[in-house]
Amino acid sequence: MEALIKNGITMEDLKAEWHDGYEAGFSEASPCTMKTCYAAFCIALHDVLGFGCRRIARVLNYADNAIYEHLTTQDIIDKVYQDAGLELNFGDGIEKVQVRDDAKPWRHEKR
Repeated sequence: MEALIKNGITMEDLKAEWHDGYEAGFSEASPCTMKTCYAAFCIALHDVLGFGCRRIARVLNYADNAIYEHLTTQDIIDKVYQDAGLELNFGDGIEKVQVRDDAKPWRHEKR
């Protein structure tokens, strides 16, 4: 630390550089992560439900709209919890999606 101070680098400089690096890393990682998630959903929709490319595109576009319609991540997670009866818990490394014990069938609403 003394060498940094001796060279004119302050703690504020280090914090600013850390923040800039964090922001840059997040900006680089987010699109890749989203592409990976979308690709995984494409595979799941095809393999599990037999969806073709047009239905998969409709589902992913619908998901995009759902993301933009909700103000926060917690808003959309709460909607899934209340309406779908699913609990999303990404702290659990094994089963991130759990069906609530009191879950009722989710009514399909076409848009």
